[in-house]
Amino acid sequence: MDRTEKIIQYLIDKYSPSVLISYGSFADGSANAGSDYDALLVYGGRECHDGSVIDGTPLDVFCYPAESFSGDYDPEKYLGVFDGKIIIDTDSLGQSIKNKVRSFIENAPKKDKDELRHEVEWCRKMLIRSGRNDAEGFFRWHWVLVDSLEIYFDIIGRYYYGPKKSLRHLGETDKNGFVLYEAAMREFTLEALEKWIAHLELIFNERYEK
Repeated sequence: MDRTEKIIQYLIDKYSPSVLISYGSFADGSANAGSDYDALLVYGGRECHDGSVIDGTPLDVFCYPAESFSGDYDPEKYLGVFDGKIIIDTDSLGQSIKNKVRSFIENAPKKDKDELRHEVEWCRKMLIRSGRNDAEGFFRWHWVLVDSLEIYFDIIGRYYYGPKKSLRHLGETDKNGFVLYEAAMREFTLEALEKWIAHLELIFNERYEK
């Protein structure tokens, strides 16, 4: 058995799950030697988390009783499974969870023009404050680097799925933006950060200020 098969067999032997949904790098084929195995499972026990290491791979598996998905539960808690791979689904609950998560994402409210403008202006203010060359300035530098990626996705009207998927999407759909963002993180200079913030302003203006 390969490592994925060993992990699945371990989960079956320990939990006898009625639902097992793998998501993240193992589900989309991008796993490497340092990847965790991310999954959601439903079984006949209490809610818990399994962080065991199986065949050298750390698990990040969230285990839930079926009752967690009865009634009007909050799908936002389970966003990771939106593009997950259903491994086990004995009663179609897994597909139902996935469908509810997808519906939540598709119907998530988008920010209006004024909210987006405020976010872009915030990035520019943070850029200026990042140049203080003290502890607070450095903190703001890291802060705007992290938050500006999510702001980029607010601007283009796409749900933010976290850094890994978002960076991949940025690289595939906006190569110039990806180069600028990567340079801002790698070079850690005000000039590189300013170019990235200017790119956000450009995208906003092209979409909303015509």
